[in-house]
Amino acid sequence: MKCLFVGVFSEGSTNNSQAACLQKHGVDTVMYDYREKRDLLGIDGRDAHLSDMIREKGFDFVLIAKGRGISADVIKKSPCRTILWYPDTMNSNWNDELIKKIKVADVVACAWTTPAEKAKLFNKNSHRICEGFDPEIDKPIKSWEEPDWATFIGQNDGTRQPYMRAQFHPTNHRRSRIKHINNAYGIEHSKAVGLSLINLNFTRQGGSSDRVYKVLAAGGFLLTQPWPGMEQDFEPHKDFALFDGVEDMAKKIEYYLENPVFREVIQKNGTITVQKFSRMKWAERIIDLATTD
Repeated sequence: MKCLFVGVFSEGSTNNSQAACLQKHGVDTVMYDYREKRDLLGIDGRDAHLSDMIREKGFDFVLIAKGRGISADVIKKSPCRTILWYPDTMNSNWNDELIKKIKVADVVACAWTTPAEKAKLFNKNSHRICEGFDPEIDKPIKSWEEPDWATFIGQNDGTRQPYMRAQFHPTNHRRSRIKHINNAYGIEHSKAVGLSLINLNFTRQGGSSDRVYKVLAAGGFLLTQPWPGMEQDFEPHKDFALFDGVEDMAKKIEYYLENPVFREVIQKNGTITVQKFSRMKWAERIIDLATTD
């Protein structure tokens, strides 16, 4: 089986590990970086080159990751089965351009429940597929360093700043602040998870990010905001802890710092549960969609 994977393959992109997992399943995967080709050929030139490649190279299916800026006509004119992969929540990438592509794709796969439900309004052959974690990278890493109390790995944008400014009171009664790590990719993300007793996660409208799966796979204790459909994959309060609002988050941080036994039980459960959601499983589902009418 031969696949053209249209995505972004720069360093740190999840498309790299997804392509590797497809290849491990025996799929001859050709990687086409549509941003790189746009910079070389322009938008129209890139789309023409992509269409010619799909038509001439004998692919069994084309997998397009978001494909921002790619014309829906490229998908519509494809002679082989086309899967549109949308890994985001209901953010700015969910727009009229994307909807046009959803309408003409043979299959739509979304990482989160709300986008999958919205996609079904435009294409009945829409599915929710967990993006999961990279088993080669997202794994527990032991460290002899003293761990931080509470850490957030990600962008500290406007909606998250009130949480990041929050203070909590651990057992030594000194006020403490959340440690923020902005750039931690690949194995560095797993190292950062292992150096925190509590890993925080903030969700977006309609879902979270693969941070949930990466933290749990790296053996971290996760304290997160809830998101729609989380019960499909996990059992809240067993696999991770939840908070609702700034004050509740601070109280939960204090509680789980002062109760390490409860924290460790949840941490172990989460690491066990998340094993069902590796990117190898994601690749299996993509292959199923490529071969099933």
